[in-house]
Amino acid sequence: MQVGGDSIQKQDLIRVHADLVKMKNNYEKMGYQKEFDDYYDLYITPMHVHKSKDEHERAIFMLSSKLSSIVAEENALYQTAKIKTHSDDKIELRLSLAEESGEGIFKNKTFGRYEK
Repeated sequence: MQVGGDSIQKQDLIRVHADLVKMKNNYEKMGYQKEFDDYYDLYITPMHVHKSKDEHERAIFMLSSKLSSIVAEENALYQTAKIKTHSDDKIELRLSLAEESGEGIFKNKTFGRYEK
């Protein structure tokens, strides 16, 4: 792994690996255990300082990929919920405005159907 032409030291990679593992642990507590099965198949943790630099890089890329997928999924769910809430608010606002104007969209109820 290179940044700006300089090679990153193994010690720095292990720090990044450790930070990503902290994030992974938080997401696992939130119920995302299966998403990290591939990471566990690598059999490497930040504590494995004897493992090669390449192995730590592989673990970093794996964790980064999994974490970014989870964040993207959560963001999509949040946006969907936000849109749904916004739509529900619009519907409620329209109904309340119609009732306030005295027109009442649903005045008479007959056999479970609403009529004007």
